Amino acid sequence: MKDQIGVAHRFHITLLLMLLLCLASACRKDESCKLRYGEGGVIDMSLPEFYDLSHVGGYMRINRGYRGIYIYRNTLTEFVACECACPSGDDGVLFPADEYGGLVLRCPSCGATFSVLDGMPLEGSATSCPLYQYNTHLENGMLSVY
Repeated sequence: MKDQIGVAHRFHITLLLMLLLCLASACRKDESCKLRYGEGGVIDMSLPEFYDLSHVGGYMRINRGYRGIYIYRNTLTEFVACECACPSGDDGVLFPADEYGGLVLRCPSCGATFSVLDGMPLEGSATSCPLYQYNTHLENGMLSVY
């Protein structure tokens, strides 16, 4: 009888430990995400090379950050900017998927797709990792990306 209680007790402890391990791994950050980023800077919106950002819905990639920074003009005063390095860890570089009017970035290496507006991967994307989002601030025709 004592042996049966000992076996049952060990079984319950083992079950409890397995449950705790499962919970701990479920709460762990996805280690395969590689959020790389670099320095942004200030953009003079009056310069001709930034004409594509002069209207709402305009977008372009600039050669800053880690693999480039993609900027999208969401409203007259709001811009969104994200890193062009794919966070899936395969060293891919993101490009706009033209069929979505600049609102979706795609990685040709792994097939991941992302919303420009919030940096989140789209349903069915090859990764669950989000993009690195830069902050932006527009003042007196100067767009700060940081």
